[in-house]
Amino acid sequence: MKVIILNGSPKVEKSITMQYVYYLMNKFRHLDYEIFNITKEIDKIQKDKNFFNSMVNSIQSSDLVIWAFPVFGLLVPADYKKFIEIIFHSNRKEFFFNKYTIALTTSIHFLDNYARYYINGICDDLNMKYLGDFFAHSKTLLNKKDRKSFEIFFQDTINQINNKVQVYKTYPPIKYKEYNLQFEAEKFEIIETRRKIVVISNTSSSNDNLDKMVCQFKGYFKNEVQFINLKGLIKKGCLECYRCSDNNKCVFDKIDGFSDAYFNIIREADIVVFADYVKDRYLSSEYKLFLDRCFVVNHQPRLPGKQVGYIVSGPINQILSLRHSLEAWCEVNGANFVGIVSDDSQNNIEIKSHLYNLAKRLVELSEKEYFKPISFEGLASKKIYRDEMCGELQQIFLSDHRYFKKNGYYDFPNNNLKLKLINYMIGILNKIPIFRKWLIHNVHSIKIADFIKITK
Repeated sequence: MKVIILNGSPKVEKSITMQYVYYLMNKFRHLDYEIFNITKEIDKIQKDKNFFNSMVNSIQSSDLVIWAFPVFGLLVPADYKKFIEIIFHSNRKEFFFNKYTIALTTSIHFLDNYARYYINGICDDLNMKYLGDFFAHSKTLLNKKDRKSFEIFFQDTINQINNKVQVYKTYPPIKYKEYNLQFEAEKFEIIETRRKIVVISNTSSSNDNLDKMVCQFKGYFKNEVQFINLKGLIKKGCLECYRCSDNNKCVFDKIDGFSDAYFNIIREADIVVFADYVKDRYLSSEYKLFLDRCFVVNHQPRLPGKQVGYIVSGPINQILSLRHSLEAWCEVNGANFVGIVSDDSQNNIEIKSHLYNLAKRLVELSEKEYFKPISFEGLASKKIYRDEMCGELQQIFLSDHRYFKKNGYYDFPNNNLKLKLINYMIGILNKIPIFRKWLIHNVHSIKIADFIKITK
């Protein structure tokens, strides 16, 4: 059985992801393995047609394809995303047709579910047979019981292939429609504000739908709207080298313009609007490259205190996980997600109205300093970071440790002495049946007692 490993880690043999691959190769030695280091060789993949053709030919002759990657910012690494875009753009889908496939990822389980949705959807779009995934914590392999589970998972994968099982797709195909957006000139109320606004765009044409929506959006404001074009801004993707872990300075500072744009423009703004295209089941690899490079601030919020909106060209309304991931990314990075405007409706008047409403709400919510309450994803993510930073991450990410201490992330154990005393006393009283019965009977009245003081 021939197995292809598509490695997405830039650290190659020193990556934790590849340690899982090496473990499988050692345990299942009777299989024939071939490894392609996608992120490391992305430039060669783009420029050397013979190399790329040799790769997809190997995939076509394989029995199993393993998508192996670390989770970067809720998804695959940017260069891995670029590889997937190349597959579709170069019409190489047929080389993946009917191939059995699984996904293997490593992370600290920080919203890695969105990476699962994405890679599963990509495999469905490539007409592959997705047998499942093993989304591991970085330390999973060090546990004997978890290693056994890993072996069982892979043996089950082999069994399914040998039995030639039929696989049902999870996600329906995305339908693209050609549409030329046209805005008619009309009067509208100009928005005046002292808030700093920046649009981060990936427009590739001076007259496509995305460019038209961005121009229309910027035209609503009396004050200047700063504009950053992602095209050519970032030369290299995140290496996960951790050299930024002490002072938040990237090794690529002198190579491209990311750090200058991020720290001097974006971080200083009050309102941030991303404008991009739907590419496969996410936004573009250029946008993902920007997100990955934001790791320069490590596990600290990327856009703290910002109001954030998105202008998107493409069928985003058909990809619910994408919409949710954009909102989740804002929340876990200290920003308030305001909304998304897309050309998906193909209704000129409606799109124009949505753009104006987005512009107005961004300003109003910024001026009122509104932030919606944190949801499960935001709270759970913060606690994951807290717990991991209390472990080995603290030894590496010194800047994070200082930030977490300063901003109260280390909120355990509970240092509220009054609450500790009450819990201790209630714990003793709970052993008395008559008290326990009284507590259960009155629990709801007790829970709302402090609220009544406010609402009356």
